[in-house]
Amino acid sequence: MIRFKNLFNNDAVSSPSSSHLDFIDLAKGLCIILVMSYHCDYGEFIYSNDKVNSFFFSFRMPLYFMLSGFFISFRHGYKDFALKKINRLIVPFFFFFFISSVICFFLKPEDCCSVFNFMYTEWGGGNLPIWFLLSLFTTYALYALITRYVSQNELILCVFATILGGIGFCLGMYKVNLPFFIDTSLTCFPFVVFGGLMRKHTNLLKKDVWYRCLLISVVSFALCWCFCNGESHFKENQFDCGLVVMYLCGILGSVGIIYFAKLVNNLPAVNYIGRYSIIVLGIHKFLIIKPIFDRVHPSLDTRISIVVSVIVVIVASPFVIMFFRRLFPWFCAQKDLIGRS
Repeated sequence: MIRFKNLFNNDAVSSPSSSHLDFIDLAKGLCIILVMSYHCDYGEFIYSNDKVNSFFFSFRMPLYFMLSGFFISFRHGYKDFALKKINRLIVPFFFFFFISSVICFFLKPEDCCSVFNFMYTEWGGGNLPIWFLLSLFTTYALYALITRYVSQNELILCVFATILGGIGFCLGMYKVNLPFFIDTSLTCFPFVVFGGLMRKHTNLLKKDVWYRCLLISVVSFALCWCFCNGESHFKENQFDCGLVVMYLCGILGSVGIIYFAKLVNNLPAVNYIGRYSIIVLGIHKFLIIKPIFDRVHPSLDTRISIVVSVIVVIVASPFVIMFFRRLFPWFCAQKDLIGRS
């Protein structure tokens, strides 16, 4: 039996990585909370203000891609890298896809009053957040192909990032969507490259004075707020702003979150959610109780149902993480399903 005091003990189950940085986990935790809160809200209350929506839309997904670029390493070879990403991204994608598909098969929205009603009308049983796993895998594949078959030179990598990002943005501008979110992967490739360069050429991973972290965070957020203009829908690869503004705000907002996380460093529950954010990403849609409120109490103030839904999802997430880590570690990026030599 797992004792409650061990709930936030990251060593309770063997982790997929031997080293973790608290502030990185916190940054991922803050980001997934922003994602979850939007999926509870969809612009009805918390994100009903256009400027607020534009601000958070601008860096929510870029932050994920940027953080993913921090720890790209081919020191064990490209084959090991590919197998690792299959275990960490593709296996969880199919696992969470399977869960949502089973729910869709056994429950019909017109016949049941449940939290799952809103899930059936869209791709993947409505479990849309898992699109990110496919897109990130494609982005990693692009990074590996360029560094292996073209060059590992940073300048050349930046040139490719600029070209591919521009192609991806143009595809979105002309409403050309490629299968498996390849267009989004092209658009977001520069964020992954920037993340790698940021780790290598800044003191981000070293100790820093608190006021410097605070200053960088505040200035980055302020500039992002000033420049953000229109929503950036990365899943659809559709942007209401220009190319320069999209990348500028994506980087500024992400840097703001990262340095804020470095300043705070550790909020136990949020760090725990961030460290296992793939599980939360794949399962949080099942935890949103707003549809129950809307069906059972249609006269209830929408603001109340949204706030309660956000609280429930955040509070329930650590327990869901604990459950999946214990029962399905091979399917949610905690252990390798496919062995690596």
